[in-house]
Amino acid sequence: MKTAIVYHSSHHGNTKKLVDAIVAAHNDIAVFEAESCRPDDLSSFDLIGLASGIYYFSFDKSLLNIAVALPLHQRVFLLSTCGGNKLGLNYARKLEAVLSERQAEIVGHFSCLGYNTYGFFKLFGGTAKGHPDDDDLRHAIAFYESLRG
Repeated sequence: MKTAIVYHSSHHGNTKKLVDAIVAAHNDIAVFEAESCRPDDLSSFDLIGLASGIYYFSFDKSLLNIAVALPLHQRVFLLSTCGGNKLGLNYARKLEAVLSERQAEIVGHFSCLGYNTYGFFKLFGGTAKGHPDDDDLRHAIAFYESLRG
């Protein structure tokens, strides 16, 4: 199964840590930064991961733009990190709606805490300090492995 992960990770690199851990355990995965990825780059993959921190209650816009142009009927999984809510699943609705329009099959979503010092959180030393931690990374790898079957 050919897998690609497209990610956007800023601030503390939380989401990139998830992607790096999965790729280190499975070095046959192609990785694309969202800002430089074209939907054509993804046409030959059987499984596509879309990974982002949660910004303003949603995945990054660059991933939404990629999702709009994905080939129809693509198998997709989601990865997210979130500073204030361990269940970033709640913030995937906009991306899931776009993927639904593309008739994509969403095969799973892994979300964990990510260190956050955005805005006023900086005044208090941030939230979710130390995340993603080793436990989060192990769970992300296990999640990916469950998708491979």
